[in-house]
Amino acid sequence: MTDSAVHTGTAAGPAPRDHSRHRASVEQKALMLVEEVHPDTAAYTVPVVFRIRGPLHTAALRRAVAWLMARHEALRTTFHWDDGTLYQHILDGQDPACRPELSPEDPAPAPWRAVVESEALRPLDIRHGPGMRARLLRLAREDHVLSLVFHHAVVDGWSLRLLLDELSAGYAAYAAGPEAPARSPAVPYRVHSARQATAEWRRGVEAALVHWRTRLADPPAGSGPRTDRMRPAVQDLTGGVRGRRLNDGLAAAVRSVSLDQGVTPYITLLAAYCALVRRAGGDTDLLVGSPWAGRERAEDEEVVGCFVNTLVHRVDLSGDPTFAELTGRVRESVLAAVEHQVPFDRLVGEVARERDPALPPLVRTTFGTEPPHPGLVLPGCVVGAVPVHNGCAKFDLSWVVADEGDVLSVRAEYATRLYDAATVDRLIDRYEVLLTAALDHPGLRLSRLPLLRPAEHRRLVGRYGRGPALPGGGPGRAEEAFARQATATPSAIAVEQGGLRLTYRELDRRSDRLGGGGGGGGGGGG
Repeated sequence: MTDSAVHTGTAAGPAPRDHSRHRASVEQKALMLVEEVHPDTAAYTVPVVFRIRGPLHTAALRRAVAWLMARHEALRTTFHWDDGTLYQHILDGQDPACRPELSPEDPAPAPWRAVVESEALRPLDIRHGPGMRARLLRLAREDHVLSLVFHHAVVDGWSLRLLLDELSAGYAAYAAGPEAPARSPAVPYRVHSARQATAEWRRGVEAALVHWRTRLADPPAGSGPRTDRMRPAVQDLTGGVRGRRLNDGLAAAVRSVSLDQGVTPYITLLAAYCALVRRAGGDTDLLVGSPWAGRERAEDEEVVGCFVNTLVHRVDLSGDPTFAELTGRVRESVLAAVEHQVPFDRLVGEVARERDPALPPLVRTTFGTEPPHPGLVLPGCVVGAVPVHNGCAKFDLSWVVADEGDVLSVRAEYATRLYDAATVDRLIDRYEVLLTAALDHPGLRLSRLPLLRPAEHRRLVGRYGRGPALPGGGPGRAEEAFARQATATPSAIAVEQGGLRLTYRELDRRSDRLGGGGGGGGGGGG
C-alpha cells in the first residue's frame, strides 16, 4: 500500500515551507498510516496518570510541564502529508498550544477516574496540535490527579522514563526558585529521522531484508491462543487489559535458570509464552512480534521520540521439544531478528503482500518485557501511578511481563471482539503454572508441562475423568485424539443435538473452516 493511495484527498492544507519542517521517521510514518485507516482511534494515545497527595506547588508543576515542552521538539511536533510524504512540523516553544495552563480543575460531576479514563480514550489531533496534553484535577486541598496523554508518534516507553525524570527535576527546581534545572541541551529527534534518509541507512535495511526474504519466504498465517469468537471481517481495534502479579520467587527463579541455560531472562519468559500459545491452541510454526527499543547508538539514549520497532520471531515448536530445547530455539530466533533489524512496516510490505483486513499485520500476538513503571518524584508529596488503558488493542493479544525487582507481573492487552476477560485471566494463570513447572523441570516436554493447579486438576478429573481410558494411554492433545477417531470412523456420529447430527467427517470439515483451514490457531473460532 503506497502512501498516496492511503491518504489521497486528505491533505490538511498547504504544507509549511520553513526550517521547522522535516521528514518524519519510518516509525512515525507507520503509526500515521494506521490512523489514516482508523481515523478516530485512540490506539496510539499513551496515558500516564498520577495521584498526588500532599502540598502540591501547582505553579511549579505548570512551569515544569512547559519547560519539558520547550526543551523537547518531539512534544511540539505536528504531522502533515505533502505529495505522498509525511513531514514533521515543529511548533515554536512559545506557541500557546505548547504552554498548557494546567490550572487545577474540579472533576465534578463526573468521578475523577471517569475523567482520566475519558482522557485516555480521546484521540490526540497530532495534525493540528502538539503530541501531548495535560490536565490537573483537584480532589481536595492536598489531593490531586495529574493526567498526561502523549501520542505514540512522539514518545515510546524509553522516552517516558526520560520525561518523568526531567519533570521531577523541573518541579523540584521551580518549587525552590525561578531557575530551570541545569541540563545539557536536548538532542532533537529529527536527527534520528535525518539518519534514516541517508544512503547508508537504506543499504543496511536492504541487506537485512535478504535474511527475511528467506526466513519468511513461506510465512505461516499467524497464530495465537484459540479465540472465544469468530473474527470480524475487518480488524476491530477495541481492546481491554488484564493483569496481575505472579507468585513470589518466580523472578529469582527465572534469573537463576536463565543463567544456567546461558540465556537472558527475556528469552526464558518468551519461551514460556510460546509454550503457552501452543498449548492454548496455537500452531507449531509461530510468529511472535516483540517491541524493541531501537536505540542502537549511545547518543539516542537521551532523545525523546519514537524509536521502538517490532521485531518478528519465528519460533519452531514442532516435535514436542523439551522446555530447554525450546529455549535454545527461541534464543536463535531472537538473535537472528536482532542482527537483521528492519522497520516492521517495511517487513510487512515485503512478505505480506496481500493484507487481510480482518487480521493485524503479519503477527497476531506480541510479547515484551519491561522494567518497573517510571515514577514521578515531587518533594513533599506522595505520588502513586494510576493504571489507565486507552481502550484499544493493536494485536489480538499483547503479552507484557514487567520485572518489578523481586516480583514479576503480567499485563495482557487483548482484542475484546475475540477474547473474553475471563479467558485472558485464565491464560495468565496458565502462564504462571507453566512457567513455574518449566523452571523446576526444564527437561519436560511441552505436552507434559502442567497448565492447571493441582486443586483445579483434581476437580476436573473428579467431574469429568470417570470414562474409560484411551488405548495406549491416549495422545497428548485433544485435537490429536479427535483426528485419530475421525480417521478410524469417519461415518460415525460425532455430535447429536436436537435434530442435528454430524459425522466425524462433517465435524472435521466444519472445524477446519472455523479454524481458517487447519491448525486451530485462533484465526476464526474458539
